[in-house]
Amino acid sequence: MPFFAAEIFSLVATVVYLPLVIPFVLPGVAVDPGATAFSLIVFMLIPLIICLGIRARFESFAKKAVPVADAITNLSIVAISLIFGIAFLARLGDFFSMFTGTGGAVVAVIFILGAWAIGYATGGPLQETQTVLGFGTGFRNISAALLVVTTNFTKPAIILMVLAITIFGVIIIGIMVGADYRRHLREDAAG
Repeated sequence: MPFFAAEIFSLVATVVYLPLVIPFVLPGVAVDPGATAFSLIVFMLIPLIICLGIRARFESFAKKAVPVADAITNLSIVAISLIFGIAFLARLGDFFSMFTGTGGAVVAVIFILGAWAIGYATGGPLQETQTVLGFGTGFRNISAALLVVTTNFTKPAIILMVLAITIFGVIIIGIMVGADYRRHLREDAAG
């Protein structure tokens, strides 16, 4: 299955799966499946479909737009990381008191590494595809979680946990991407 097809399938599965499963995984938690699905469709699925359509229909334009889109994406990631980092650090004491010490941090790390491993394992036979899908899965799931949390919850503990996963995700995936980049540089230098 081509990489983009796997990503679309994963995203569609998330849109269908999350609103249906959350009430069963978190009994007693009121979740609006319609609002959750709507936000996932509007903020994740539709932009992906639009971009894939532009890429298929206007390939030369899409190639010219990549540097601009990359710059916007990178600036957005930096801005979001700073905003989430500041918000998380402002409530750091609350985070550790709500999750009895480092338990929340351990859960966040396991979540990120688990999501990365699932993406890597389903990336097919090519290591490049496995690596990209691992990084994408490890970080994209955070986007879906933020959409679900902001759509359905107001409890600080839930929001702090998702912020923790976001911060740990930026750190862990960032370290992994850096290590992979250095490995590629060494391989290129070796010839």
